[in-house]
Amino acid sequence: MSYLSKIEFGSNILEKRGRFYQNIMASIFVSSINVKLHYIILVNFITIIVSVILGTSYITPPNGSWFNPFGMNFAIIFTHIVFLIFVLIVRSIFKNMKKLQSRLKKLMLGLIIQLNTH
Repeated sequence: MSYLSKIEFGSNILEKRGRFYQNIMASIFVSSINVKLHYIILVNFITIIVSVILGTSYITPPNGSWFNPFGMNFAIIFTHIVFLIFVLIVRSIFKNMKKLQSRLKKLMLGLIIQLNTH
């Protein structure tokens, strides 16, 4: 197997793996439409607390320079809040798309019924 064919083979595997992970993420976001908003926020705040506890327990002080100038706890909390905002935005987009899709189905059904009656 030549070097270029190995690269092509590797890129095909990465592409298939990427599509797999995209499908998983899309199904998670679509399924989050049915979860109540306060549960999503509650679970995210619990993960913030657990992350801060684990961060202070397992990240040793020499590695604290990664989080300059704000500090490790602020970096962890800020990252979780940005992630929560992203999840809520994507959730609202999917929810609105679902509503729009049902409205379009009703509209199309009404048009088909009108065309069939005339």
